[in-house]
Amino acid sequence: MKIRKTGIIMALLFIGLAMAVYSGGQQSQGTAAPAPAALAPAAAVKTAWPLTPTKQSFSIFAQIGGQTVENIETNAFTAWYENKTNVHINWQVVTSGASQQIPLKIAANDLPDGFFGNLTDVQIMTYSLLDKVFVPLTDSIYKYCPNVLKMLNESEIARQYSYMPDGNIYSLLRIVDTYNERVSKRAWVYEPWLKLLGMDLPVTTDDFYNMLVRFKNEIPAKIGVKEVVPFAGALQTNPANNEPESYLLNSFIFYERETFLEIQPGGKIAFTANTEDYREGLRYLNKLYREGLLSSETWTQNRNGLLSMTEGGDKNILGVAAAMYWGHFTTENGPKGRDLEFVAIPPLLGPKGVRNAYDRGQLANNGKLCVTTACKNVDLLVQWCDWFFDADGMMDSGYSMNYGPEGTGWVRALPGELDMNGKQAKYRYLRAVDGKQNDNWFQSPPYYESAAYIQSVVNDQMNRKEAFGGSETATKYMPYSAFDKKVPFLYFPMEYMDELTRLKDSLANTTTGEVSVYRDRFITGELSLDRDWDNYVALLKRIGVDRYVQLYQQMYDDFLKVQASSKR
Repeated sequence: MKIRKTGIIMALLFIGLAMAVYSGGQQSQGTAAPAPAALAPAAAVKTAWPLTPTKQSFSIFAQIGGQTVENIETNAFTAWYENKTNVHINWQVVTSGASQQIPLKIAANDLPDGFFGNLTDVQIMTYSLLDKVFVPLTDSIYKYCPNVLKMLNESEIARQYSYMPDGNIYSLLRIVDTYNERVSKRAWVYEPWLKLLGMDLPVTTDDFYNMLVRFKNEIPAKIGVKEVVPFAGALQTNPANNEPESYLLNSFIFYERETFLEIQPGGKIAFTANTEDYREGLRYLNKLYREGLLSSETWTQNRNGLLSMTEGGDKNILGVAAAMYWGHFTTENGPKGRDLEFVAIPPLLGPKGVRNAYDRGQLANNGKLCVTTACKNVDLLVQWCDWFFDADGMMDSGYSMNYGPEGTGWVRALPGELDMNGKQAKYRYLRAVDGKQNDNWFQSPPYYESAAYIQSVVNDQMNRKEAFGGSETATKYMPYSAFDKKVPFLYFPMEYMDELTRLKDSLANTTTGEVSVYRDRFITGELSLDRDWDNYVALLKRIGVDRYVQLYQQMYDDFLKVQASSKR
């Protein structure tokens, strides 16, 4: 089948595409970075296959663990795409530890043409703006990448991550507009227990407490076990979605565990983890802990501990799990069917009327392709990636980079097969999309999947994460989305980077930062929310919480200026 030819590049997209990306102030004077220079519109540029008349080769360093992609060198899609593009990739593959190995390769000047992922935002910024190891991709994108431009036009989050302080793009992203992963801090209740007790889903924090009490006191006798675990989470830092406080504290304040910051009306940045409302939220969690409703194992177990509660015996003994989705505490498609028996609890209404759903927006991963100074043909390497940003175009070709060939990984939906919105679907998956295979590059390169594409797949068990999980999010969480309170992704000026890194690590590190350490000690009762609270607040002040907020406020103000000046 022919690959669908991409359309005309939009004339200049919008000259100020840097708008949402720059957090401003990157120059020492604190002025906002300029918008990217306007490029002449390529009014009729189309993707022609192959991309080059003579075969060209590039070297790419990538971490691919083998859980989903068996061997990228022998992968069927590797051969198929090379035949279509006339571009050959010499892969430098590691199964783990890329984040440590990449800096070593850069330090030794042992550079491939490009890196696939596994770099932090700070590393990308450093290697782009200071060390000049990564080259700007902006001109190549404007000239040869209509699909990347389309993504930038559609996605504010893509613009936030893409443009560096100098107005250039140095990396290609992975952007996925999935409802299932958009609200990652959720709670899931074992529905059969609600039915046994004749209960509805809880609405308020009081309802939630009363439900857990009834689980603890009444369920053991009803199901024939000695005791049950009313509510539990787990220590899981990557991704960090099993912590119970992220779900519950959002009924008292806006709680974001990466920064502990909130955008208040008028654009004011505020620190939330030293407020009275935050203390009341911790008091509620401490009450659950003291009464044996919130398991102490939450602070010692990983996800396998949750799995043992739901799948370890003949009967499930867990009432509520904190998790992004059921696969983080049950066995998906397991023989016991436990994954089918948990449903999401909507955000709870707190005692002061607060009800926030932690909405992180589109799923974004930065640095999925960074091109180095070793690359002799940046235009071609970037253009080679552009097709990955057209999910429907890949399906039209009969071969998807993420889901494999038509007839093996997916098929076109039949008339009457419906998507999650009850409309005619376009595609149906034939197997688990994240299973091990050797015919696609599942999530390895940069790519874009819009909401329209994701929601066009048949609503069935094979697509349950988005069909059921996305529907649970759309109906139960999105009405309470607190996305407008979340500080956007901001690039910080290099001259402040050391200071900010120190402050973030001391205050907001998710495991060793003082906020996290004291939070857990308050919840478990090791420290008193009455006797020790003032000492905690004073400690944050000594560390520099006011300066931390000041830096974020400055960058956010500059961000808004760039955003306003870029509107056309």
